Amino acid sequence: MKVFLVVINVFVSIFQPIKHVNAQTPAYAQILHAGCYLFKTPLDNTSYTNVYFMLENSYFVELLSDYNEEFYKAKYLDVVGYVKKSQVQCVKGTPKNPYLNNVSFRVYNNLSRGMYDKPYMNSNNPTLKVYLPLYCEDLVYYGIIYGESAIEERTNIWYYCKYTVTGVCGYVYSDSCDKMDTIIPNSEKLPYITSPQWNITPSNNQLIAIDSKPFKISIVLICIPFVIFTFLLIRLAYTKRQNKKEIDTFNPFD
Repeated sequence: MKVFLVVINVFVSIFQPIKHVNAQTPAYAQILHAGCYLFKTPLDNTSYTNVYFMLENSYFVELLSDYNEEFYKAKYLDVVGYVKKSQVQCVKGTPKNPYLNNVSFRVYNNLSRGMYDKPYMNSNNPTLKVYLPLYCEDLVYYGIIYGESAIEERTNIWYYCKYTVTGVCGYVYSDSCDKMDTIIPNSEKLPYITSPQWNITPSNNQLIAIDSKPFKISIVLICIPFVIFTFLLIRLAYTKRQNKKEIDTFNPFD
């Protein structure tokens, strides 16, 4: 009996941490429409103060949680924000190329060399984050946002991008940029689903999408050797008990 209790304690100590380990498969949603924003906060406010940029149609976001009835918390590349549920479609499986990767461009005059914290140059008190080198091409494109027409009667489109030399992200004025790589729509086809399977994790109470089948298989594979181990311990204990009885009942004068 004591041996059995020891084994039970071993099981408890091994499986207790599993409550805090997410056996999860990332959940994704496809961007179905142009004008799908990655919001900074879960508010339906498309002002530049609440929007990072517009997501490229046909690509995907990784869903981090089912935030509320209107928004998912989501990640695109390395930017975490929120997307409206009405503008994306949940999919089953993992896309091979979920994001628009490695699309770069060049800044070719002084108007585009300033990377700011907002899509403004002359108003709204923008902060200059980086003054880029002339003809810089070390820029990764994320998406566009509408802001200030830095040149009168010209476009008000700005690019949200990353300067790969320093890893800083910000906005540059698109009218003074060129040599943008061709943006090719994502042609991956994954089955649409109404919603991922969400599960509450005890560690942080966030909702995550899980795939329970691999988790169950792992549990079975771990349990098998412990069952064998338990059987061997019980058998060993029984054998020792039998040997002790034989010693106790042995009479050398018989």
